[in-house]
Amino acid sequence: MLLTLLSLIFGFCPSCKSNGYLPHAIQPKIAVADTTKPDSLQNLEYTVIRAIRISGNKKTKPRIILRELDIKVGDSINSIQLDTTLLINRNKVFNTNLFITVDLLLENRQGNSVDLHIKVKERWYFFPAPLFELVDRNFNEWWHQRNRDLSRVRYGIRLTQDNVFGLNQKLELLFLTGFVNQYSISYNIPYIDRAQKTGLGFNVSYTQNKAIPYQTEDHQLDFIDSEEILRERFSAEVSLRRRSKFYDFHTVKLSYRQTTLADTVAEINPLYFLDGQTQQQFFKLEYIFEHNKTDINAYPLNGEVYKIELEKFGLGIFNDVDMFGATLTLAKFKELGRGFFVDGLLKGRYLMHQQQPYSISRGLGYGNNLLRGYEFYVLDGQHYFLNRNTLKFRFVNTQKELGFIPIPQFRTMPLAMYLTAYLDTGYVSDRFFTETSNRFTNRFIYGAGVGLDIVTFYNMIIRCNYAINSDLERAFYFNFSADL
Repeated sequence: MLLTLLSLIFGFCPSCKSNGYLPHAIQPKIAVADTTKPDSLQNLEYTVIRAIRISGNKKTKPRIILRELDIKVGDSINSIQLDTTLLINRNKVFNTNLFITVDLLLENRQGNSVDLHIKVKERWYFFPAPLFELVDRNFNEWWHQRNRDLSRVRYGIRLTQDNVFGLNQKLELLFLTGFVNQYSISYNIPYIDRAQKTGLGFNVSYTQNKAIPYQTEDHQLDFIDSEEILRERFSAEVSLRRRSKFYDFHTVKLSYRQTTLADTVAEINPLYFLDGQTQQQFFKLEYIFEHNKTDINAYPLNGEVYKIELEKFGLGIFNDVDMFGATLTLAKFKELGRGFFVDGLLKGRYLMHQQQPYSISRGLGYGNNLLRGYEFYVLDGQHYFLNRNTLKFRFVNTQKELGFIPIPQFRTMPLAMYLTAYLDTGYVSDRFFTETSNRFTNRFIYGAGVGLDIVTFYNMIIRCNYAINSDLERAFYFNFSADL
């Protein structure tokens, strides 16, 4: 049904081969137009960039675009490497997430000198988006384990203003009610210095819960419901980010969290805050180094990522929490040719502590720390190791202009589809929660399967997988994400 609908919109045949064009939402193909270059100049050793011109940036300041380039006026580029150099810079501009399309064109060649024309089509930057979200960890948990209960949703509105002042700043206001009441404001400033290397971020949030997971049993979250507020949480964060090189980022975060728990929860699980406490407050200091040299961040096909995260829970001001954790992530993405791609990820965490409160216990199964085939489960523990390996085949690769859509920023709809096969392995070490959940912890586990990835506009990614895990459990899983 889904393939039929997409075929009607895009006019493609799923069994046909890729047309060789990679959509802008994934890894847009660079457009190099040099109609003035005669054949006699094809073998010139160097190409000199005489001038750089930008068009289509109605709001975005030119310096935000130029900041991403490692090409400057007067640079000499080896002609053999010219297309590759332009493609790399093209992807770097696209990774700002400010534009639907970015094209680089070489114009007005005179000898070995050319003008570089950067042609962009800006996104829609203001989203007053009504929200209707599931509160469970993923769609699969809600569908299979929560019996598709429509009361387990939060709804409201999120007001997002991207590219504030044309400087790639972001303001977001969130108002949610329903299963969870949440109100938050965040503001991100990517650059505060003239060199455009240092940025600041702020976030303040207040949350009320009438239903919370109070323990994990057989690797599934047990919830307690009430007509009264079971948990109130206030948090605030400030972050400082330094872009030392084009692909290297250093981030320091200081956050504060204060949480109040109902007596009922503390009584049925004294380990929630430890020792039956109903109050918890702590400061948290984080340092993150990330080297991200991928072609397109939302759905990488080429490149690598190295990431180190150091976290200190509790800074000696309060005695509620005292833990230190270190996480290392390594990922590699590679194109094999003929539409095939392969990627691998290694991730591990080590946590130093005396006793871990259940409230901040996180192993595998939360967020992106997922071993495929275990979408129904959470694996609480102190240390973990995760390895994911995926082989992809791209069999659809196109884009279409939808003239009937009145908003220009939504008319360009790229589409790419990938058949996938994968094998994941992992290990979670746990010393404190084995009485209620021990089937998958303290032993090596694996998950394997096949699937379909669909990638389209605004980095919308739909994943459909069929997997088998270590206990020979088989299931179909569905996941969805987007920049909207």
